[in-house]
Amino acid sequence: MRPMLRRRRRGHAHARRDMFALCAPADVAVERTHFHDFMLDVHKRLHRSESKADPLDAVSKDIVREGRGRNKVLVLCLDEFMVTDVADGV
Repeated sequence: MRPMLRRRRRGHAHARRDMFALCAPADVAVERTHFHDFMLDVHKRLHRSESKADPLDAVSKDIVREGRGRNKVLVLCLDEFMVTDVADGV
C-alpha cells in the first residue's frame, strides 16, 4: 500500500506543474526544464560568450530574448532543482 501512495504523490506534483503551465495567460510562455539541463545550457552559453565584458549578463539577456521572440513573457520553471556546484546555486 505504501508504494501506491508514493506514486500518487508524485503524480499530483506533476499534475500541479502541468496545471500551472496550462493555466498561464496567453501572453506568457512557460518554459519547463530540468535544473541540470538548464545549467548545462547556461554553461555552454557562458563558454561561447567568454570574450564579452560580462558573459553572464549576455547569457541572461539571450534567454530573455528567446522568450520575447515569441512576443510573450517568459516564465522559467525549473524542475528537480538540485545544486551540485556551489557556483550554480549563487
